[in-house]
Amino acid sequence: MKREDLQLNKTKRNDSSDQEAKVGVKTMKTYTNRMKSENVFRAILVVQQNLTPFARTCISEISSKFHLEVFQEAELLVNIKEHVLVPEQQVLTTEEKKTLLERYTVKETQVGRLTAGVQYEPDCKYYSDSFFKIFKVS
Repeated sequence: MKREDLQLNKTKRNDSSDQEAKVGVKTMKTYTNRMKSENVFRAILVVQQNLTPFARTCISEISSKFHLEVFQEAELLVNIKEHVLVPEQQVLTTEEKKTLLERYTVKETQVGRLTAGVQYEPDCKYYSDSFFKIFKVS
C-alpha cells in the first residue's frame, strides 16, 4: 500500500461549520456506507471529541464486517512506546507463550487479561489485536 492509496477526510480545527461536538451514529453510518461502497474493510478514524455511546454501539455492530479503529487526536500526540513513564513491553512469541503456560501449568484462558478496558488501554491499541496476546513487562 502506498501513501497515495490512503483516503484522508479532515476539517479545520477552528471551522465550526457542520462539525458535531461528538461523533455520532449519523457520522458512523456515513463512513460505514462509504467503506461498503468502496470495498474497504479496515479503517482508522481519528476524532477530536469522544464518540457518543450510540456510535460505539454502531462500531460494535459492524465489527463482524469491518475493522474500525478509533483514536482521539490527543492520544496520538504522545508516542506511548517511547514515553519514559511507560515500562518496556513486548508481545510474547508463540514459543515463549507456550513455555510460560507449561511453566506455570495454566491454560491460556487462566492468564490474567485486560477485558473491560482493552479498547482504552494505549498499549493494546498500539498492538491492535492484542486481546489475545500476552505481554512481557520489563
